[in-house]
Amino acid sequence: MRQCFVLASLLCLISACSKDNNETKRKFVSLQLDGLVILAENPTAVLTPANLTDTDPNNDFPTLKITGIGNSDETINFSLISETDPFKKGSYLSTQQGNGMSITFSDSVYTVLADNNNGYMALNITEVQDSLIEGDFSGLLADTSGTIALKTLTHGSFRTIVTRN
Repeated sequence: MRQCFVLASLLCLISACSKDNNETKRKFVSLQLDGLVILAENPTAVLTPANLTDTDPNNDFPTLKITGIGNSDETINFSLISETDPFKKGSYLSTQQGNGMSITFSDSVYTVLADNNNGYMALNITEVQDSLIEGDFSGLLADTSGTIALKTLTHGSFRTIVTRN
């Protein structure tokens, strides 16, 4: 009887300590811009497939648009292109036309950005699981008004669910 009690106690202990893998992962975009921390919860990510049926060369590759609204109403936008659908792990640089990011500040109505003409952004996709995509990014963002020096972007990371357009 004592052995049955010990065995039952061990089974209860083991089952009570198992981790539930059904918990949902938090979706976010977070970054530091010259020391200012910006956090956007539940960003959207929309994948638009390539359109090879028209004469417009700007839509010949799949495009991923990620948008988030920051804790102080900043609008964070990413635009990425890829030669593959779905997007794969790897680096996406703003020196490639079609890749870039912008942050618009609603309180002061100015925008900082990185694209193939202004600033610089390096975004690394580190994980792709079904529709979940996550990664990190950094760079130097240019002010569109030209009055403010380049802003240093550090500690950027994101996780979001991709939907198809």
